[in-house]
Amino acid sequence: MRWLADENIHKAIVQALREVGHDVVSIAEFAPQTEDNHVADLAWRERRIVLTEDKDFGEITFKDQRESSGIVLLRFTLPLWQAKWRRLTQVIASQGDALASQFTVIDETRTRIQPLDR
Repeated sequence: MRWLADENIHKAIVQALREVGHDVVSIAEFAPQTEDNHVADLAWRERRIVLTEDKDFGEITFKDQRESSGIVLLRFTLPLWQAKWRRLTQVIASQGDALASQFTVIDETRTRIQPLDR
């Protein structure tokens, strides 16, 4: 899968995605402090799924009705990257390519999915 990791995504998650064969561009590596709107535009142009911990992407996607190649929002109470990675891999395994057509919220115990009807 093609991912655009927002700068708030732990570098270990970015590296782990790459190690299992995903194509990941990390904002933290090449354009830190990029505004969310620009991150969303870049992801759309490059057909990448945004991986973020920033709730603003919900507003950008739905309120502003921006085109999107999928958003995965990690919403965890504890900042343990290993727990986030474990849940993310479960969702990737269950949702696969469908992630590119939905807004997915992942927390410690649940996954919520909103289709992106464009």
